[in-house]
Amino acid sequence: MRLSALLSCCALFAAATASAASTAAAPAVSTARVPATDVTGPGPSETGGGKNPVVALAGFVKDQVVRMKDGTIELYTNHKKCNDIRSKQKEFAVKSGQIRRDATTGGITYAEYDFLQRGKDDRGKLGSLLFMMFFAPNFLPYAIMFNPGMMPSPFKVPPRSSGAVEETRWEAISRQRTHAVIGAMMDMEKSARVAPAMAKMNPFGGAKTKRNMERIDQMAHAGGAFLAASGASGLQGGADILSLLSDKLYKASAEPFTKKETQLVAVPKPIIKGLASAISAESPPSGLLPNFILRGQVVNHIQKVATADEFLFKQDIDLATVSGDLLLEACNLRLIGGPGRSDDELREGLKQWLNVVVAEPKVKTDANMQYNSNLARAALMGYNAVDGARDDRSSSYLPRLLFQGQYGAQSTAQYEKETASTKRGRRRK
Repeated sequence: MRLSALLSCCALFAAATASAASTAAAPAVSTARVPATDVTGPGPSETGGGKNPVVALAGFVKDQVVRMKDGTIELYTNHKKCNDIRSKQKEFAVKSGQIRRDATTGGITYAEYDFLQRGKDDRGKLGSLLFMMFFAPNFLPYAIMFNPGMMPSPFKVPPRSSGAVEETRWEAISRQRTHAVIGAMMDMEKSARVAPAMAKMNPFGGAKTKRNMERIDQMAHAGGAFLAASGASGLQGGADILSLLSDKLYKASAEPFTKKETQLVAVPKPIIKGLASAISAESPPSGLLPNFILRGQVVNHIQKVATADEFLFKQDIDLATVSGDLLLEACNLRLIGGPGRSDDELREGLKQWLNVVVAEPKVKTDANMQYNSNLARAALMGYNAVDGARDDRSSSYLPRLLFQGQYGAQSTAQYEKETASTKRGRRRK
């Protein structure tokens, strides 16, 4: 049973990467365009086309074995390099008097820190795959189908462009994120007007459902008014959105924020779904996944970013030393920028991010104020995704025909009318 599940898993993974490059050791980060002669997919000699089925099957099996071998060797090589980096951190911790090494311990460059974290992610994914292979083998192919991002990076191969238009990795990410933003906005509007299907089956939850719909409607109108306001774009818009949410991000109390608040339980489902799709733009999660799983993915990503932010801030890393693919990846984790940005623009965005989510809050927390860092990063990521979609350098060009900033007086008047009517109804009750 396990063997059949493993073969099914390999077949599913191979089908998902059938149009990929020929080796698994190809760089995972590449901005080079695909040559025009390759955009139609593998030729007959690569896929076995024009040969008899037995030869085609033998070639397919050989390709998968080679790909597995190369990926395994790369994974082990990366593991040894990670051990060397951790040794440097341990030496630094001993010299600086630290009790133990942690993720933010210095003595290494940001490039080494990034490599160490990617190695940690790969080992975690490998452990999950092995666990499922032995204890839930029948579900492994479906897990990869619904969550393609669970494969370790050495086993991932950048897919070829299958269309007539060549597209780089960053252009594809920009396009997918724009679609995620538009989908989240449509879902937000629908959630404020149409009750969930499950809520209609509960005869006792009508009042709660109505309150949730009113709250989502208020958030949608407040967000629309903010985005339509003058100056709500670029770096300044990011600082403004956190200033607008300051009463939700800080509280003058000795008690910390509750787990429900830090785990973003109160954030509406359309926003969580949109953030999850924007974060995993290369392999978007399935729409069938429940909200608590998507929220867990978003929170885990935010905590990963928070650790990287702490390393950059604590070790006072000079952002001028971060460039190229490393800078693109750092900004990509925070949904900053998109295609066509220069290194200077990306560094400014990263610098502003560290200022508003780390430096400024540290001043307030030192004054005994509590800070919900998860909510702050989620809000800023959401704004960055919207700002990137509205930018004229976004690779998704057709939706920009609708981006006129026309939130409009009619929408405002309708919202005020509905709000006044709701308040009158509550007073009568």
